Amino acid sequence: EQIESIVIIPGGGEFVYDTITQTKINGRKVGKTFAQAGVTRSINQHTPYGKANALVSLDQLQNTLPNVKWVSVVVNWFGTSLNAGECKIVPGVEFKDDVITTPDTWKVCGIGRESAHLISKINNKPQFGGTINDASLIRYLKELKERGYKVLLYPMLFMDMPGKPWRGKITGTPSEVKKFFENNGYNEFIKHYANLSKGLADAFLIGSELIGITKVEENAGVDQLVTLAKEVKEVVGNDTKISYAADWSEYHHADGGWYNLDKLWASENIDFIGIDAYFPLINKNESEYDVNKIAEGWESGEGYDFYFEGAQKKSLSKEYAWKNIKWWWENEHINPDGVKTLWKPKSKKIWFTEYGFPSVDCTTNQPNVFFDETTKDSALPRHSKGIVDFKAQRA
Repeated sequence: EQIESIVIIPGGGEFVYDTITQTKINGRKVGKTFAQAGVTRSINQHTPYGKANALVSLDQLQNTLPNVKWVSVVVNWFGTSLNAGECKIVPGVEFKDDVITTPDTWKVCGIGRESAHLISKINNKPQFGGTINDASLIRYLKELKERGYKVLLYPMLFMDMPGKPWRGKITGTPSEVKKFFENNGYNEFIKHYANLSKGLADAFLIGSELIGITKVEENAGVDQLVTLAKEVKEVVGNDTKISYAADWSEYHHADGGWYNLDKLWASENIDFIGIDAYFPLINKNESEYDVNKIAEGWESGEGYDFYFEGAQKKSLSKEYAWKNIKWWWENEHINPDGVKTLWKPKSKKIWFTEYGFPSVDCTTNQPNVFFDETTKDSALPRHSKGIVDFKAQRA
């Protein structure tokens, strides 16, 4: 009953959101015709209810979380390099050869299956689900609106590279960052979904957790996001709220104490401050189950009073305490050169565009890390023994 908003993940799967049943037929091309070989298999219907998985999922959502008002829908394209100048941003498919789908043929941004990026494989299986078919996404958004939900559309970049690195590691020179947005497909990615979701989304994100991009000197990445926000606002109109989902370690300031995102937060085309809020709350050698102590962790400890440099604790002033959201929100910000930023105190609401805790011991120590053996970034929270702990997550 307490949960009023939910994120739909993973967002990967060519027809994962579709409200009609799609099937896959294996075979081979003979000239211009297709010769079927083997059985027809459902792509997105795997329950006894006789309807698409997405509809079953939404039925369960309504039954389990009856007070949800907002649904955040994640859609994915793929990056190919951590070098901003070399990174191509493209929609991807799980397979190409000797397969047809029906009744829909996959298409995203005017790109068909044969021209799309083929997602790399691990143990002969795609390491990500493909980009959702455009027509499937439209049907899903319409279904959500018919059920009375407000929709936040969340375009998210995944890195289709060995080890599946975090998109926050993409970086480069100012000229490479410019190329990333203007020539390599990032702006096309975002503006495609702005046009596709027009009239169907109540809020829209122009990106998330690009911390390696937004801290590049000369405000190269931030300026690009400011321009992109303007262009997206021109598409979706004033009835759709726009923001950027900053990483919890990114929204506040960058290296050296520069309030680098303030120019974006102050933009007239940004309607709220978006934070993917995986803040560390408590640093203990064992799980904390006391809800009051966990709540106190929002206004104390790591990121509020101190930070870690290696294993060493160093004191943190309120100006640079990224967990002191209240101070950041209520005050003007002064950069290290003594110049006041464009941020106007209390000017915009803050939304936690993501937050959550893994079901593992010591989850409050580092809720931003997760265990996944297929990724280079796989980790357990500090002091965790890797024990499944639903009680800690619930607390």
